[in-house]
Amino acid sequence: MSVWRGSIPARDGLSSLYSTQWTDPLDIDNHWRFIGATQVQGDGGPWTLAIEFNGWIGESDEYMSPASAGTQVLSHYQNASGRTSFNWWEDGELRTTFEFPHSRRGSTPDDLVEAMRRVGFDVSPEGESPGQLAKLALAEELSGVRVTAGLLANSSYACGYFGELPAVYRNDGKVSVRPLGPRPPGLDQES
Repeated sequence: MSVWRGSIPARDGLSSLYSTQWTDPLDIDNHWRFIGATQVQGDGGPWTLAIEFNGWIGESDEYMSPASAGTQVLSHYQNASGRTSFNWWEDGELRTTFEFPHSRRGSTPDDLVEAMRRVGFDVSPEGESPGQLAKLALAEELSGVRVTAGLLANSSYACGYFGELPAVYRNDGKVSVRPLGPRPPGLDQES
């Protein structure tokens, strides 16, 4: 789950959230991910909430460095094995990332320490991770976006694939897509 300050800009695959004939929600390989995005309100105005299922885009330097240029992105991740991460990207730079609060990395690994303490993290060398809910609370503390079950269930999403589609969905090097319908308000139109 990631939140972008403002609307997702038209760059690097994030502006074109479209779908092909996607039939199996578990049919996800190493080349593409299914993602949904909706505009939400947070500190300073609109933010874009992006949710990916079984995905890692929000912690990938390859994708997030260009996608965060000119804006701020907060993402948190948890895989099926329980590994988690929190990532703060700003203007193309990974400012802070961590799985455990005492092992922060990035260009400014200590800039979030006070916010982390406010939401219950123990940042001492012995500190354990308070879990994914604390990472969600940290994202809320930094963005003002409160993610609730109601927000997730009642929002309209632009959905589609991110990354290279499997060959079965491509046609002579061009992706064959069909829009899902009108884009939710606030998501930039493709340029």
